Amino acid sequence: MRIVITLSILSIFLLAFSCGEDEQAFSSVRVEPIFPIEITPSNSTFKLGDTIQIKASFSDSILEYYTKKKYKLENLDFRTRIILLEVVKSDVYFTELPGAAGAYSVFNRKGGVKDLVSSAGNFEFVYKDKYYSVDAALIPQKTGVFLISFYYKAPSSTLFPQIQLPDGPDGTKRKAIKPAHRYVINNGKNNHDLLMKNVKQLLYRDTTDYDYWFERYGTFTFEVK
Repeated sequence: MRIVITLSILSIFLLAFSCGEDEQAFSSVRVEPIFPIEITPSNSTFKLGDTIQIKASFSDSILEYYTKKKYKLENLDFRTRIILLEVVKSDVYFTELPGAAGAYSVFNRKGGVKDLVSSAGNFEFVYKDKYYSVDAALIPQKTGVFLISFYYKAPSSTLFPQIQLPDGPDGTKRKAIKPAHRYVINNGKNNHDLLMKNVKQLLYRDTTDYDYWFERYGTFTFEVK
């Protein structure tokens, strides 16, 4: 089974709209929290049976991409999905690769990988003492080139009241919308060169584009021998 994630479609652009005669008009402002994830070892090659650890630990004061400010986000519903793909073709984008959920054994110590089906599963964070954390492991059971990534499964309404924004210069009310998360794996040390050797590069306008970020920072590529 293949997954095709059209990242530009997943991203919802800024809109200004009114909420009916009885409600004050407001403008919506896109916000995208940044979440660090660590995958270790950060090797580009593994052996069958090696342990790939996936961890996260960060406070509930979360950095937001556009404003560069931190916001207090308690008991956040992450709605995060982990993507597990096998790199079997070089003439497609990585978002068109086949699923590889069956290529691993999964072990969870805290939160972690749940309900895997074909190419993706839930990725659950635990919130305790003002910190979010995950401690999980994947053990590859198959040789080949593989990719791990994460994305936010946006709800039908992307309004995000947890972030309160000041009024605009003209006095218009501003409300946050959260159409996407920005995940950063190993602070960018994620074997991106190996990915680019094996797939077509995603199309994007510039390095601020979400598609660029998703490919450059939100993926981890490796080979199992």
